[in-house]
Amino acid sequence: MTVAFIKSMVMPGSGVKHQRTYVSWTKQVWENYEKITGQKRPALFETEESRNRQTKVYDDAPPV
Repeated sequence: MTVAFIKSMVMPGSGVKHQRTYVSWTKQVWENYEKITGQKRPALFETEESRNRQTKVYDDAPPV
C-alpha cells in the first residue's frame, strides 16, 4: 500500500504538483455568459470580484 502511494505520487501527471485550481461552476457560467453575449452580468448578480475585475476582450482575430 505504501509502495502504491509513493508510485502514484511519482508517476508523471499525478500528485500535488499537478492539481488543478478549483473554479466554481457559477464563476464558469458567468464567464461564459460575458464571453458569448459581450455584456456584463446583471447588477443583481454582480459580486465584489466581478465589479473590480478588468473585462476581457474576445473580439481579436484568430491566428492565421
